[in-house]
Amino acid sequence: MKLELFDFIDETLDILDQNSDKINEVALELEKFFNDSFFIKDHFLNVSYRIKSPESLKEKILRYNLYIKNKTPEELLRNLSDLIGFRIECRFVEDELHIYKDILELFSIEEEGGYYSNHLNSSILLKLDDKQPQKQKNGFKIYRKYKKNSIEINFELQIKSLVNVFWGEIDHKVLYKNFNYMLTEDFFRDIMSSIKDNLTMIDRQLMILYNHLSDMDTSNSFKKQSQ
Repeated sequence: MKLELFDFIDETLDILDQNSDKINEVALELEKFFNDSFFIKDHFLNVSYRIKSPESLKEKILRYNLYIKNKTPEELLRNLSDLIGFRIECRFVEDELHIYKDILELFSIEEEGGYYSNHLNSSILLKLDDKQPQKQKNGFKIYRKYKKNSIEINFELQIKSLVNVFWGEIDHKVLYKNFNYMLTEDFFRDIMSSIKDNLTMIDRQLMILYNHLSDMDTSNSFKKQSQ
């Protein structure tokens, strides 16, 4: 069984390597599309992406028993929803909903299977018939989309404010990689809840500060004199 598992993983990673150029090409196309579509929005900051690395894919196969749920390596890669992970970044948690509404407005052409396309690039499809927004295990709201184009490469799209970007890095690089924390799960749950509350407060404070600064930057001569 172990030999079969190792062979399955090795074959999956080989296929990933063979298609790396094609995956990179799709990632660059998507990055340009989202940047071009949202750069004029005041609440939009940046688009970033990562392609699933061989090490990360191997870990996911083992962690979630994907070698059991998929009959072949080709089927596994075809069903993998986050082969490419995209993140649209915005300033505040409140702005996540603004970006989501922008996406709904852009992807307005209904296709089969609950997917929606847009008039700028018909090869990009988002699955919008699922309940949105979805939630991660850490409790922060995100919006997940999936894409299939002519070469059938899936991607996952997240919308995250600055504090949620920060939280995501903590969750992934500090906790997700630390398997031992499950031994004291209640303790970690309390600490993480406290961190989440503090980040929510920071988000609100930053938004108040930003709105105040925006109000100061006005053409009203009386306000300028007062400032």
